[in-house]
Amino acid sequence: MSLFQEYTWHDWVWLVSLPLLAPLFLFPKPHWSWVFILVPLILGLRVMDKKSLLPRTVLDWAILILMLEVLATCFIVPDITFSLGKIAGMVFAVFVFYAVVSLLKNEKLIKTGLFLFIAGGTVLSIIGILGLSRHDEPKYIEFLYKILTSLPKIDFNLPGAESGFHPNALGGVLVLILPLSFILLVPNVFSRKTGFFIFQSRLWAVPFGLFFLMMSFVLLLTQSRGSFAGIFVAVWLLIFSSFSKKKFTAVIVTVIMFGVLFSLIFMAGSDKIPYTDLESRNKLVARVTFFWSSAWKIIKEHPVFGIGMNNARLVAGISYTHAHFHNQFLHTAAEMGIPALIAYLALLLGTAWMCVRTWKKASEQWIRLSVLGLGAGQLAFLFFGFLDTIPLGAKVGLFFWISLGLIVSLYRHVQKSPKAVSKEI
Repeated sequence: MSLFQEYTWHDWVWLVSLPLLAPLFLFPKPHWSWVFILVPLILGLRVMDKKSLLPRTVLDWAILILMLEVLATCFIVPDITFSLGKIAGMVFAVFVFYAVVSLLKNEKLIKTGLFLFIAGGTVLSIIGILGLSRHDEPKYIEFLYKILTSLPKIDFNLPGAESGFHPNALGGVLVLILPLSFILLVPNVFSRKTGFFIFQSRLWAVPFGLFFLMMSFVLLLTQSRGSFAGIFVAVWLLIFSSFSKKKFTAVIVTVIMFGVLFSLIFMAGSDKIPYTDLESRNKLVARVTFFWSSAWKIIKEHPVFGIGMNNARLVAGISYTHAHFHNQFLHTAAEMGIPALIAYLALLLGTAWMCVRTWKKASEQWIRLSVLGLGAGQLAFLFFGFLDTIPLGAKVGLFFWISLGLIVSLYRHVQKSPKAVSKEI
């Protein structure tokens, strides 16, 4: 059976348009703004084929609110060219999300999508580590710093990363992918059954093993504390996933309560630590509390629409060097408004609900393993977001939306499946 035999002509238009539009949306220029009209034109082809404008998903309303806030940015910012990169990035990210959901129509396509997601993360890790910004002094662990500085450095000179890729951003993306890479590696090595993917061979353990080792090595070299915290949480989720329902629920609740408590501790006394104190500035608590208090002030002053996407760089003390508020949730509310934060939280809750439903109803082991790995990655990214930020619309944030698209695809596939639930795992 051909891999793409279920594709219609508008599916092929969508598939071909993704690589063609990517450079225009990821590296936008003011004189290229006309490309924005191509997205509704491509989506309109579905209507010509008597389909809805977009495939229906659980996350539609949350995405709609986010896009309305993106639209608001176009009207509230004094210079839209400064926000254009994030606006275009967000439009393209949502376009990619719905493309993933629409194009992954069957089991083979979903499996191929999962493999490409992991392979893409590996390619990003290689490019990222070669273009990683280097410091004059060791960051935390000296021997890792020595390994990093011994590697060649390539100046990609990409817009927004002229001095190199930020290690925290690279680490934040890898935590989305590593749990999936690991959990799909295990059955290829230890399971008696073969053929997890399209080809009936245990040789799939080779690429999975290489992908996992490369991304793990790169994550260590980033020395991103937020990423390490996220991976720690993901590991515990994978460990306790085979426990009883009550124990599993207790672990998840405990982990979430720990994250909330962790955030409140950082917030306590945030206004009492001056950013101008250079000795305190180098301490984690001082840095985070300054950024968080700055975000809180902006949220109070601009609760509905925020200050506009990418405008955190213009806030005194944040600047182009830092570019964000070191908290995914506060950053979203500060730049896009409280409604955007609510929509973002709804996005995460909807994703968690789909993961649980897919896990319960899935009749095949590969589906349960896949949704567990993707869900663990999303949970790791959530905890990464307590200490750091990959803003909505950021280029590397595209992996977050691809992960969501894969989860939705698995959920839709299971909803269509008439098979009974299997307890095998």
